[in-house]
Amino acid sequence: MRLAITNNVETTVIFGGVVAGLYDAIVDAGGGGNTTTIQAGLNSAGANSTVLVKSGSYTETVNSTNDNVKVVVEQGTTVTGTVTLTGDCNTWQMGAGGTVTGLITLTGDKCSYLGKNGGALSGVQIDGASCYFTGGGWGTLTDGGTTVRGILMNSVSADSIVTCFSSQTTTGGTGFDAVVINSSRSVCSIAKINDSEEEAIDMGAAATDILVLGVTALESDVNAFNIQSERTRCIGNRMTISGGGSAQRGILMGTSGAGDNSIVGACVIDQTTGADSIEINANTENCVVVGNRLNGAVDDKSGTSTVADNELTAF
Repeated sequence: MRLAITNNVETTVIFGGVVAGLYDAIVDAGGGGNTTTIQAGLNSAGANSTVLVKSGSYTETVNSTNDNVKVVVEQGTTVTGTVTLTGDCNTWQMGAGGTVTGLITLTGDKCSYLGKNGGALSGVQIDGASCYFTGGGWGTLTDGGTTVRGILMNSVSADSIVTCFSSQTTTGGTGFDAVVINSSRSVCSIAKINDSEEEAIDMGAAATDILVLGVTALESDVNAFNIQSERTRCIGNRMTISGGGSAQRGILMGTSGAGDNSIVGACVIDQTTGADSIEINANTENCVVVGNRLNGAVDDKSGTSTVADNELTAF
């Protein structure tokens, strides 16, 4: 089943019930496609296919176990329910202003979420390796209830990238972070995070070689960044600390995990409340904190770290 598009005009040619052109199935809640539900469209298209979801409202649970499936969702579409893609090399492409109210889970390897301007997601869980997520134009990620806030990159999702997104925690639950990175050799970059519960970014002790680059975080609960992972690079980020408790920090390194051999550089931490801008715990070794602009001090409890050339302005 295929749909051809020429000069942004859809041209449909049907042979024996098959649409010849670009798409293997067309989903239209209004009845103008091959199916009226996303699940039925995925089932009919099978593996190695592209499915177009026309603009509209869909209330369903979407689950695909096939490999190499691309789902193209038109702008302004609302999916009330969860989306789970368990095969490899799958892509969920969300049009501008689209919404998915439930958790999106990418279980297979080499999967992608591609977003466009605006829109809202309840949460994204990345369980496969070498995956890619982009919100594309600052769509909003809110908490996913008791499962995940914003984005969860599990320990098996090594070599993955999340970039160009906006994450906003809400009051749907407590004890979860806006972004959780438990995967090694992963990147979180060019993001805007507004966090009011737990950390903006939590980097787990099981992970190594994480890069956090160009992130702007507004933190009003505890620490903006919690670095428990080894060999983490936190470069060129800006954190604003407000409204939290006396123990609130910009960056906490090495409480439950190691955080060894990590680097924090060229970061800006603005705060008018809380504790030190950066705290390096005693069980953390050989970290580097260099060239940052801070309102609070750097508390180095490790005795083995390098702290130099930071601009300090007391609040």
